[in-house]
Amino acid sequence: MTSDALRAADRDLIGDVWTSDEAWAHCEALVDRFPRRYAGHADEAGARDYLLDALARYGVPARAEPFPCGHWTPGPAELELHAPQRRTISGVNLPMNVNAEVTADVVFVDEGTPAQYAAYADRVRDQLVMVTSRCPAYSHRPRTCRREKYLRAVDAGARGFLYMRHEGGLLPETYSLSADGPPPIPGLSLTREAGSEILRLLRQGPVRATLRTAGAVSPGTSWNVVGDMPGRRRPERVILVGAHYDTLVGCPGAIDDASGAAVLLEVARALSKHAPLLGTTVRFAFFGLEEGGLQGAYAYTDAHAGDLGAVDFMLNLDGAGFGDPHKGIGLQGWPELIPFFRGLGREMREDFPVDVWVTPNSDMHPFLLRGVPCAWLFDLGMSLANLGWPHTAADSLDKVSRRSLRTVALLVARLLLYMDNEDWPGRHARPEEVAAWLSEWNLEPRTKRRMPV
Repeated sequence: MTSDALRAADRDLIGDVWTSDEAWAHCEALVDRFPRRYAGHADEAGARDYLLDALARYGVPARAEPFPCGHWTPGPAELELHAPQRRTISGVNLPMNVNAEVTADVVFVDEGTPAQYAAYADRVRDQLVMVTSRCPAYSHRPRTCRREKYLRAVDAGARGFLYMRHEGGLLPETYSLSADGPPPIPGLSLTREAGSEILRLLRQGPVRATLRTAGAVSPGTSWNVVGDMPGRRRPERVILVGAHYDTLVGCPGAIDDASGAAVLLEVARALSKHAPLLGTTVRFAFFGLEEGGLQGAYAYTDAHAGDLGAVDFMLNLDGAGFGDPHKGIGLQGWPELIPFFRGLGREMREDFPVDVWVTPNSDMHPFLLRGVPCAWLFDLGMSLANLGWPHTAADSLDKVSRRSLRTVALLVARLLLYMDNEDWPGRHARPEEVAAWLSEWNLEPRTKRRMPV
């Protein structure tokens, strides 16, 4: 593409996206028309068909790729306190809980860091572990995932798990306990207010409690939605851009991740008008069941293992409406790509941060484990120690703005246009390099079970 053609296409793209209301319309539709998008629930198939129809309107041939998963049907969950006072505390039943009842003492393990678990090791076994969602600023990574804290409780021999949100507002925070069937121990999510009440009682003496959960897991199917915009000069090479379209039970999922799916659709719409200028194939992937342990992305990398060598780069848009709309590129390794993306920013006359920031908490991670160069487009200046609205009932449409969706869609569409005009310097990583990055970011224990053989 000549410089003049690139600049002309860029100007047209900027005006088109900045005056479009399509991204907002998509976000609104996913939240209001399909609020129950967790695998096996009422609106998942409707959201799938909505994405397929939208891509078809934009001239992007797309398909639904099914994969097996567990469908979770929730029941009630509660914590009954026996001593020093009797009362019942309601909480959020965590996917994939099944019918369980555990009576034991509550042991508070603070933020649930490895050292804190080690310090309380002689008290945790056979008890109910309670941790807060808070992640200390001194920890090596900005946010220790909920599931990591849960798995530490499992490894320590706990019989049940209580997850106390550290931010107030009567908002329990939900997440999936398991990606492959019933979890090893039951869990309950508590508000900060309920957890603080338990902490006050612990100061009076031992707190004896019964954790009850109800639910069922049955075999089912979820889907990834995948569409290609073929390149004209290098159609065999692929840049994959992804977002997940599911949300957790009880969460509208506006930020996480209707915003990412809406931005991805808007990028497809805007780029479809300039498809003849694209040399490399752009693949749009909407993953199912991200909230169940990245199952859609793992299913994709498993099913396409033989084709991943053709993927030059994977860019993940999870939570595109989260934080500052001026996002950065969080590379999942590959520090040698920092100068390339900084150079693109200069060409685009757009400032955005670029750095290595490895995290296992979204759909780029299975691609990292396969050695595919990948990144998360995210607000790199935001502290993930305070999650905010996602994974709560307050993740509603009012938390997303038209301006934020336009800003992110514009950045992604322009990035893809400019990337296509440069020689790609990236390479697939060797398994030992991936293992070194995981170790550097203290992730190896969590992800080693999902490393490809």
